[in-house]
Amino acid sequence: MKVHKVSSRPKHEHRNTSKRHLKNKWRTQGKKLRLSDPSDHSPKPSTAKFENVLANRQQKPKVKRLQKAYTKATTVTSEDGHLLQAKAQAVSAPFPHVHTNGGTELEMGSDSEDSQDWRSYANSILQNGLERDGGEGNSVSNQLQEEEGIEYHAQYDSSQNHTVLVLKQGQSLCFRGKCLLTCLSGRVEVMGFTIEQGQQPYPLFSPSSHCPLTIRAMADCTASSKSRKESRLEAKAIVRKYLLSEPRKRLLSEVDADSCVVLLQPLDTPLTRVFGSFSELSHLFGLNWKELCSQAEVHNPALSSVGVTALQGSCARGLVVSDSYKEALSSLLSAWEGDYDRCPVILVCGAKNSGKSTFNRHLINSLLNLTASVEYLECDLGQTEFTPPGCLSLITVTEPLLGPPFTHQREPEHMVYYGQADCQADLDRYLDSLKSLWRHYSGENPVIINTMGWVKGHGFQVLVDLIRLFSVTHVVQLSYGDTPQCRTLTPDFMRSARGWHTHPPAQSAMPDEPADQLTAQGHALLGIHSEFEGAGTSGEMRHQRSNELRDLALLGYFSQLQSTEPGPVRPLHCFTPYQVPQSAIALGVTHCDVAPNHILYAANASLVALCCLNEKVAGRGGPVLLSQTPICQCVGLGVLRGVDMARGLYFLVTPVPPATLRQVNCLLLGEITLPKILLTVQLAILGGVLFMLVLVVLQKDVGGGSQDPWFPDLSNRKEQVLEFVRGAVNNLPFQIPGQPGTPQLPSGGNVDKNCPSGFYTEAELRPWFERPSEDPQSQGAGGDGFREDNLSPDEVKEKEEGMTKQCFNQFASDRISLHRSLGDDTRPPECVERKFPRCPPLPTTSVIIVFHNEAWSTLLRTVYSVLHTAPAIMLKEIILVDDASTAGHLQSHLDEYVKMLKVVKVVRQVERKGLITARMLGASHAQGDVLTFLDSHCECFHGWLEPLLARIVEEPTAVVSPEINTIDLNTFKFMKPVATARAHNRGNFDWSLTFGWEPIPHYEQAKRKDETYPVKTPAFAGGLFSISKAYFEEIGTYDDQMEIWGGENVEMSFRVWQCGGQLEIIPCSVVGHVFRTKSPHTFPKGTEVIVRNQVRLAEVWMDNYKQIFYRRNPNAAKMARE
Repeated sequence: MKVHKVSSRPKHEHRNTSKRHLKNKWRTQGKKLRLSDPSDHSPKPSTAKFENVLANRQQKPKVKRLQKAYTKATTVTSEDGHLLQAKAQAVSAPFPHVHTNGGTELEMGSDSEDSQDWRSYANSILQNGLERDGGEGNSVSNQLQEEEGIEYHAQYDSSQNHTVLVLKQGQSLCFRGKCLLTCLSGRVEVMGFTIEQGQQPYPLFSPSSHCPLTIRAMADCTASSKSRKESRLEAKAIVRKYLLSEPRKRLLSEVDADSCVVLLQPLDTPLTRVFGSFSELSHLFGLNWKELCSQAEVHNPALSSVGVTALQGSCARGLVVSDSYKEALSSLLSAWEGDYDRCPVILVCGAKNSGKSTFNRHLINSLLNLTASVEYLECDLGQTEFTPPGCLSLITVTEPLLGPPFTHQREPEHMVYYGQADCQADLDRYLDSLKSLWRHYSGENPVIINTMGWVKGHGFQVLVDLIRLFSVTHVVQLSYGDTPQCRTLTPDFMRSARGWHTHPPAQSAMPDEPADQLTAQGHALLGIHSEFEGAGTSGEMRHQRSNELRDLALLGYFSQLQSTEPGPVRPLHCFTPYQVPQSAIALGVTHCDVAPNHILYAANASLVALCCLNEKVAGRGGPVLLSQTPICQCVGLGVLRGVDMARGLYFLVTPVPPATLRQVNCLLLGEITLPKILLTVQLAILGGVLFMLVLVVLQKDVGGGSQDPWFPDLSNRKEQVLEFVRGAVNNLPFQIPGQPGTPQLPSGGNVDKNCPSGFYTEAELRPWFERPSEDPQSQGAGGDGFREDNLSPDEVKEKEEGMTKQCFNQFASDRISLHRSLGDDTRPPECVERKFPRCPPLPTTSVIIVFHNEAWSTLLRTVYSVLHTAPAIMLKEIILVDDASTAGHLQSHLDEYVKMLKVVKVVRQVERKGLITARMLGASHAQGDVLTFLDSHCECFHGWLEPLLARIVEEPTAVVSPEINTIDLNTFKFMKPVATARAHNRGNFDWSLTFGWEPIPHYEQAKRKDETYPVKTPAFAGGLFSISKAYFEEIGTYDDQMEIWGGENVEMSFRVWQCGGQLEIIPCSVVGHVFRTKSPHTFPKGTEVIVRNQVRLAEVWMDNYKQIFYRRNPNAAKMARE
């Protein structure tokens, strides 16, 4: 039996259906589209049917079956599923046109994707407009699903790699993952779209970055023509076709007359393969951090075998909506079905993260239940629905949107490339571009206009312009919180509002014209108040920020380059580029002024828009450059892969088909850039590619086997081969990731390059300066403390002033010799007696000391302690970095003093930028193979440097710290190491990102044979350490976005061990340090700079674990949201 699909509205409620004949979803251009009989279903995977449907529409199949072996089918039930026992009338929607979703009201989704920031559904949807106690309809269903034991009846057939799921009427499945859904019996609803028996398969995408999708079983509109027995037997017959005998038996007992039978298959598309090829995106379709913490997963092998993870508890509510949302949606559906003179022109507006994008998708899906197509005008440059960011477009939507934007990138009928994520730079070009698109609107279908989240100042004026220019019939205005984000766009307000291009209409010449007549000529305003948690704030989890969502959209767009057949993902640099003559293509920049002689440098290796100018482009032997940005048709985006000036060619990589490319005569470079992940994570196949290039060149003149092989002519073609390879390499630098490897340390200083055998002698390890003789009774001699005798009033005053200024006893420090010795070498015997081999030689080091208004005595004592202990052949230099000190003794006097030391130099920052920037400045001046950082109030013990350098020779990725002993801040007594001591501490951090110390665990201590073995540490103090300069640069040095001081040691710790290095403490290296109880310095940007640094650290390195930090530090959480 064949049936027509019609609206779920009762027949008698349809008005003027003859007039709407062309607008019915299943009747287009006078041809009736009929649904197939259930008996026509083949037991083969429905992927093939999906491909056939697309082929009939002259589209390429975008879904392929995932070839994967699975275990034997199993029966699975879950106590946490959603089996709804309420009666049908208890779950029906309070209005006739819109489907409720699994007993949780309408599927809504607070949005996560507004003009500049998509908000994550996972954060925005939960609690959005839930019915209060006593609410009717779906609130009852919600309560029943949460209180009762729920079961999912699903069986997996391993021979055909699919799962058959039986849902009772009103039951819902909220899930993460991706799958291909075919409704075999009954009707189900997903995101407002109804999928009926006999329709094509639909791909569903429910990534962790957005609100989970929900599949809800609905009442069968054809059931009234059948008895319950007939319906039950028909459903069971369908189950028999799709399952083997054993799992079939277990599932048939669950089928009744009201059941919906759904076929779920694995979904393998170019998009999913591309995302799966990147480690940081491979879990995008799994559970998010919140769901993992709340143990929301329902263990169900039958569903997980096809890529579906069922959710339970509060995470299984899916999309829920408020009353105002339902009322607005109902009004818009009624407007389409009603008897009106024109099609609805619906403008959706609101501040960013207020729910616009989710509402748009839900509205489109709901309208597609009633009509064959919906027009969509994209006015949001930052978070586009169907195109890459930076584009304005008008597109006809004929298929439901069952996933976030990056899963349905499509080629619009009309598109203009603006080139930026917002329009503030050129409002006139923005509005003119939209006007040019609007001219293509036919007026035969409803149109939805998506707007930016910029609703202040000029952004609000632009919004007023759009309402007037497009003669909007319905304005949907979303808001959140108690304070309105902008003025309410009522018809009365629009009569006096000023736009950017438009002005209030002239007053009527007839004074007696009734006011209600003017109102009738305006638009209908539908207000939606978003009540979900976190409305108006950006998402807190990965892949929810606006820039991340733009990157996902671009990845989705360029996934069209991949083959539709299953197979490995090809990196961007592996696609053969198109050659385009420069003389036939105009080149322009949309977002800034670029000098003509620099424009090719700017465009090379960049994202460009492929556009079509109305006039013909004809250059004369060189690039054609545009002086102004045109408003013209854009057919897609591409990567300008390279520029060949000699031959006058551009090389383009793009998914745009060749037939369309022939129309392109303009390339526009905008502010939108390629996702970094495309450039930094590529398959390591470059070597093979270059090898094949060499072979092609060498053999290009060898046509057959009778000719001589290529290698006798190798010497003659050497230059040709090298030139070709150089060109290939130069054409790929932006696509070839740096390959991490072991940093290579050059030979140290004056050591013989022949690397002699044996060990360094004491003479070879002689320091720069011998320490002068010392009076044992002098203050601080041998590392002893300052002896404070009776002080005069002036001396007491001097001491107090020094303590206030430096937060240590400067009075004592100034009376201790700059050259004082630290007594005998009291390190363990194995440290004292250790010999260092000459081969491989120990590297040279640059010692970098940062200071700001440091006391003269502590700074110079630090310098001399290095000069008196570090071997001259390894000490390349001492670099003093002045962080904009204001003290007079640290200016020219210091410069003159260090000149006599020869190996010491001073570099200065003009303004105070803090420890982090100062260290980076010092590193940029360093000439040594190893960078050794010290604080400006340290003293180095015997033999401290050689163990650090020796460990870096053994393991170049090791970042090594000395054992840090205390110099008393009051007496300056040096706490010497104890020869028999074997107990050490290591660095750690807590979830507040605060550094601390802890004893070495016994299992780590047991690994160390003696004191020459390093101590592994999770974090280090950061003030004193050595690192290979090559490795320091390889891991990106310090984070230059961190400011002044605070958190940089934990950030460097995270950076090192997440980039493959290791942090170690070397017990045989001992350096003393004055530990102050507070900082004597001011913070130019306030003390909150430390919290800002910690937020930066959490955002960069901690992934979802950052939420633990934010729970510990509410101030940081607030700062991150802002």
